[in-house]
Amino acid sequence: MFEIGQTSFLKYCEIYCYLMGKHLKIPPLSFNDGKLKEIDVRIVGFSQKYEDILIRWAMGIVFIWFGILKPLGMSPAEEIVVKTNNVVLPFIDPNFMVWFLGIYEVLIGIFLIIKRLNRVGILLLAFQMPATLLPLFLFPDVTFTQVPWALTLEGQYIVKNLVLMASAIVIAGNVRNDHR
Repeated sequence: MFEIGQTSFLKYCEIYCYLMGKHLKIPPLSFNDGKLKEIDVRIVGFSQKYEDILIRWAMGIVFIWFGILKPLGMSPAEEIVVKTNNVVLPFIDPNFMVWFLGIYEVLIGIFLIIKRLNRVGILLLAFQMPATLLPLFLFPDVTFTQVPWALTLEGQYIVKNLVLMASAIVIAGNVRNDHR
């Protein structure tokens, strides 16, 4: 952290922002009238109409794409999958695990795209997603440049799964919405 005298740089930023906000009297952005309201209503309407299908298709495509690379030997995650497998499941052949995980991910993707099969996709995700976070704890030297904040590319690849987990929760929340 930058030090300026006894006060940190961040403290100066905080004080500056507070004073600027007080002196500038910036009103909050309002979407309650005029053109902004019209645009806002359209965006919200579009989002509500297509949120379920877009999130299911986006996740499905990601899982099918990333999954298909594994059995083809083209996945950048293969090395970390093998390394994790050797620690967690040393009695299972790592090459089989890469192949199995790829097929498993393709199935998740298909099940997320097909609305009637979303429950199955979410169930498969419930087992797969926590396992994807294991390398953060098992191999911090591979996933971080500085623990716990600075991630390597592999670490970023793993942490992005938090978005997939949150998206899965949204999909799970919509499985009873048959009208979409």
